[in-house]
Amino acid sequence: MDLFTYSYSYAGGEKLIDTELYNSIPASDIRKKWFTEHNAEGEQYELTNWWKFYNSKRIMGNREWYDDEVYMRVAEMYLINAEANARENNLPAARASLKALLDERDADAATTVAAMNQDALLDVIYFNWRLELWAEGRGLLTMKRYKKSITRCAEDAMLPGSTYSYDDKRLTFNIPEREITNNPNLGE
Repeated sequence: MDLFTYSYSYAGGEKLIDTELYNSIPASDIRKKWFTEHNAEGEQYELTNWWKFYNSKRIMGNREWYDDEVYMRVAEMYLINAEANARENNLPAARASLKALLDERDADAATTVAAMNQDALLDVIYFNWRLELWAEGRGLLTMKRYKKSITRCAEDAMLPGSTYSYDDKRLTFNIPEREITNNPNLGE
């Protein structure tokens, strides 16, 4: 999905951010620019991830897919720390981690962290999980941890407007019956 590497995105396939999530990004948040670009006529492109993965030295440069694989970004570490501390009601530590991330992303939002209670912190941390790690494979487990429902946007290619609850059976990978039968260490 990296537009700047030779991939389906470069060749015209698009992965679009959900419009509801995009519209919820404050104008003060620099991450909003990850999903916008304007062409020569001033028209905005679709909500693609033009700038999230930008590297000027790599435009069309990685046709062999030899780049490093990034398994965890520093932002994810801050979010893990903030969420764990917020869930344990260690609010000063949760605020410090969240503020450290937001200082780099949205200075206006960072100023509000000090006054947040546990519920407000968890809500903001959840929003930042969705935004910061958009399209990086963290959405399903984040949704399940927070027990949230997700409604697909109208632009969704497969199921526009469909709502999924965190406990929807379609979002759980089943263990094959043969594995359950042949593995005595698995409980039912």
